[in-house]
Amino acid sequence: MTPDETGLFHRRAAAPTLPRRPAEPYRRVRRTRSIRRSFVSHHFLKFPLLRRAGQCRLAGGRQAPSAVIIDRHETRDDTSAATDEADLKRFDALLFDVDGTMAETEEFHRRAFNESFAYFDLPWVWDIDVYGRLLRVTGGKERIRHFLRALPDGSRQLSDGEIEELHRFKTQCYANLINAGACRLRRGISEAIRQAAIDGRRLAIVTTTSRDNIDALLRVNLGRSWKKDFPVVISGDDVPNKKPAPDAYLKALELLGLAPHACLAIEDSRNGLLAAADAGVPVLITRSLYFRNDDFSEALQVVDDLTEFAEFDMDCLPTALGH
Repeated sequence: MTPDETGLFHRRAAAPTLPRRPAEPYRRVRRTRSIRRSFVSHHFLKFPLLRRAGQCRLAGGRQAPSAVIIDRHETRDDTSAATDEADLKRFDALLFDVDGTMAETEEFHRRAFNESFAYFDLPWVWDIDVYGRLLRVTGGKERIRHFLRALPDGSRQLSDGEIEELHRFKTQCYANLINAGACRLRRGISEAIRQAAIDGRRLAIVTTTSRDNIDALLRVNLGRSWKKDFPVVISGDDVPNKKPAPDAYLKALELLGLAPHACLAIEDSRNGLLAAADAGVPVLITRSLYFRNDDFSEALQVVDDLTEFAEFDMDCLPTALGH
């Protein structure tokens, strides 16, 4: 049975043409050695979701984002200890998260959600603040359900089947945006992958996003043969419990046949940090736009991006905390 035959939504005759770029792109920020950081100043923590009526406007309305992009010059804390090269060679594999870690994809996911809401004539638009709050819930379908539960009594609700259909359409919208070449890998990711191959380190992907989303991003940025570099891929569909539960990391360790201490997880959020840590895997945090102010106290190291490592040699990874 096709989606049209299910009768879940009254849909338009044809899908809208998606723009090649997000409507609200982040402006690029030039980095310097003093670590120039671009980040979102979040205000949503002061306002519970139910009180943010202005953020859930009708699809036809327009509203400027309530968060702004600002620059901050910060001085690096140079208190890290000297590298214990022999000890760090225990990392036989790098385990990459995807969204926010390999690329700043969250804005494209947000755009895809909003395109989907408009297509199905749903009266919601997620702005930066609301989406930042919803990102604390892992998984797209779970995020929709959480949002619906928080709406006032009498608001439009969706059945499980409608949520499934909505999310399928959102996944296609996201793929269209990525296929347009609008989302590139973060600085240092491609180089780190090449360096791992040279050094004989194994690579894996451990994420809560779907396999379709993974393929859309990496096929455009790494080529159609990207799976040769990542023989182990654990997506949100492969485990019963998503991050911060450790299920995805435990499954990856099982498929790799490696002990937790032999792997290094590369994450960008506290949920990812907790998932890896609960599986016993040490974590390197690369700060991302939405999660850069999370608590990363349990991380082995916290950096802005992987270019902070000389020649992307992971044997040069400092062992001390560097928040």
